[in-house]
Parts: sequence; C-alpha cells; structure tokens
Amino acid sequence: MSSGFGWRAGTLGLLLTLGGCAATVRDGCSVPTGASPGRGLETLPVAERTAFSPKGDASVPLALPVDPKSQPSYRRLGAHECLCLAVEASSVGNLLAAEARSVLQQAEGRKLCAEKSRHTASVNAQILTYLAEEDRNRSAAKALDLFFRLGQAEAETDILRVTLTHVGDALSKARDLKSKGLEVPVSDTTLHRQQLDLQARAVKLRIQIEELNSELRRLLDFEPVKGEWRFLPFDAFHLEGHAVDPDEAVATALANKPELLLLSLLESESTSGDLKALRQQLRMLNSVLGQSPMAKCPKLQQLLAALCGSSGDELAIRQQQLREYHAQRRREVAEEVRQAARTVLTQPAVVVLTQQRAASWRERVQEMEEKEAKGVSSFAETTDARVEWLKVRRNVVEEIIGLQRARVRLRQAQGILPRQCQPSPSNCCPSR
Repeated sequence: MSSGFGWRAGTLGLLLTLGGCAATVRDGCSVPTGASPGRGLETLPVAERTAFSPKGDASVPLALPVDPKSQPSYRRLGAHECLCLAVEASSVGNLLAAEARSVLQQAEGRKLCAEKSRHTASVNAQILTYLAEEDRNRSAAKALDLFFRLGQAEAETDILRVTLTHVGDALSKARDLKSKGLEVPVSDTTLHRQQLDLQARAVKLRIQIEELNSELRRLLDFEPVKGEWRFLPFDAFHLEGHAVDPDEAVATALANKPELLLLSLLESESTSGDLKALRQQLRMLNSVLGQSPMAKCPKLQQLLAALCGSSGDELAIRQQQLREYHAQRRREVAEEVRQAARTVLTQPAVVVLTQQRAASWRERVQEMEEKEAKGVSSFAETTDARVEWLKVRRNVVEEIIGLQRARVRLRQAQGILPRQCQPSPSNCCPSR
C-alpha cells in the first residue's frame, strides 16, 4: 500500500489489542499495558502431521506413511488465531501503546492550562491509535500471507512425495526390464533425470518451509527453543463462502481504514485555529511536514507576527494541505480496494477451472491404469499421466492459496484486520 505517513520511521502511539483493554485512555477506549515476553510453545497445541488436501477434491489422499522420528514436531495453528497473535505481537504497536499512555499521563499532571493540555493529549493519543492500528493491520496481513504460503508449501510437499514414488517405481521397472535385455518403453536415463529434478524441488520446498516457519515464529513473537518445530496451518484451504461486493468493500474501507479516520480527525481539529498543535500533529505523520520556518528563532517569529500580521496564512495553507491529501488518499484507497475486490471475485473461477483440469487428468490416469492392466498400454504411459495429474493438482493448490491471499490483501486495503480480533466494537475506540 502506498502512503505518505512516516510512522514506521519512529512515531510512537497506541492501539487496542485483541484480548480486551487494560488501561483506560479516553471515551471508554482502552489500550494494552505493554509488550509481553515472547510466547512459549504451550501457546499452541501439539498436532499430528496429516495430508493437506483442498476440500472438495475427491481424489485419493496424497500423504504417504512417513517415519515419525524423521519429522519435526508440529503445533496446530488456525488462520484466525494467526491473525490475532500477529496483532497482539506487533512490536511497533506495543511501543505506540506505551507512548500514548505517557502522553496522557503527562497531560493529567499539568496544572496550567489543564483543560487544553488534556484535549491536546486526547487528540494526540487518538492520532497515535490510528497510526498503530495501521501498523497492526500490516503485521496481521504479513502473518496471514506467510500462513497461507506455508499451507501451500506443505501441500506441495505431499504431492511431490507421491510424484517421486510413481517416478521411482517407473524407474525401477525400466531398469529391471533393461537388465533382462527386454525392450523398455521409456529411457531409464529420462526417468532418472525427472527423479533428480523432483528431488531438487523437494529440497527447495523443505528450505522454503523452514524459512516460512522461522519468519512466522518471529512475527508471532515465539521464543527460540531447542529442537525443530513447525506450524500446522490446518485450515489454510478452508474457503469463505460469502461473496464480495466491490461497492460495499469500498464503503467499508472509507468508513474504517485507520489512515482515513486519522486524516478526518486532523481535518476536524485544524478548524480550531491552533497552528502550533496542527504543526505538531503533521510532524507525527511525517517529520518533514509541519515545520515552522522560524522554529529556531522564536523571538524573530513573534516580531514578524507583530509586524506582518498573524500566522493565519500558514494555517489556511496547512488546512488546504490536509484537505487535498485526505481527498487524494480516499481516491487511492477506493481504487485499491475496488481492484482487490475484483480479484477476489474472479479468482474462484480460476480455481474451478483448474479443479476441472485436475479431474480430467484423474480420469486419464484411471483410463491408462485400465489399459495397462489389459496389456494394451505401458507403465510409462501410466506414469506420464500420473505425473501430469499431480502437476495439475499442484496448480489447484496454488490457485486456492492465491484466492486466500487475495482475500487478505482486500482486508488489509480496507484496514479491518485488527478489528476481527477485538472483543466487540463497544469495548474499543469509536471511529471519529
């Protein structure tokens, strides 16, 4: 997502976390008490590694018996749980929460201009809330993307294992026939090269799975432990049933995206005429904004204001900047969400067509198996059909995960991922 905000470069603020609220801030809104230590393995239950197969696939199960001693331990993780753990573990979001509490506490301790201080602190805390929610939204989207990619890699590993078995069996038959001086319907060298290619792919998949697990452990804030363990993304292929309406998706984004809510707040507050506060708030968005031309010479600035009039011209400029930028970001967000919604709408058709191709190849495999049993076809032709069928099944896995990732991108563009982990809207900061 494109944005001119600079909160990733050091802005600090707050955000509601998923499990409720620990410290009252304002208007019934609560914030977390701070970052917790890294999570232990007991957070997730132990799981047995089972076959990954998209629902609705009527084909035979893919997983073959594997020696349990050669496998790492698995921990069961669902998509929603992954999302919420990432929201809670956002390091930037937790730092933002601590800073926001500090801002409010300092305002409560002031005696002079107490009412104005509390109002300014309240506005700044709300600004930081929106900034933090944007960062938590980004963290959740990244974690979910890793989650679904991990599901794809695990499923492809199952398919590849079966493919290697078929090619290995064919290679053994070819070499056996060759050793007996019989005619071989396929070159054993060709089969061996195919086997080597599949083995190389299996090694790359194993490396990819290890990297995805490592990155996901870091993003979900799990403590390092001795021994290898992996996530089991058990519901990675569970597809949501509800349709997406592009217009409704855009309306949801415009009403809920934290960045847009923040800009609305700033635009509303800019009408108060407090140029100093407006400058400070702009600098919270980006360090290059809101700079006073005489910031290092306050006496000179006061003198110029007395001689040349008030700073009303600058205030009007700042207000115009906010209006223009707000309008621009609304247009950009609307277009981004609309395109993401279109992708979510069209991708299911690709999934169905790919599943139909897989079903067609499955019929071809059955046909070749029957011919081979009758002696009118060779094992080589049957193996080729099986390999092509399994290749298309990998395509099915890829397209289903493509749809899952597209849904994540849509919700990220709408800015609503963290909200799915809040106990209820009434317990959290209302949209302004």
